[in-house]
Amino acid sequence: MLAEVLARGRTRLVVDAAKLTFCDSAGVWVLAEAHHRAAAMGGQLTLAYVHGVLKRLLEITRQADVLPFKVEFITTLEW
Repeated sequence: MLAEVLARGRTRLVVDAAKLTFCDSAGVWVLAEAHHRAAAMGGQLTLAYVHGVLKRLLEITRQADVLPFKVEFITTLEW
């Protein structure tokens, strides 16, 4: 899904993880790859409402330093 959105030229993405109940290393890899592709196109992927297993995986894999994320997210975006 993220690859399709990027292929259509969308480069500023927000992934809402509020209702996420499962994520493994493959999911983190997909998010990191989408983040790198968006950045290469001049955009950014931001994770919103990161919690639980996703937050822990981002910390363990040191992706928390690479992928921008917020525990809470302000609904007014300025692009």
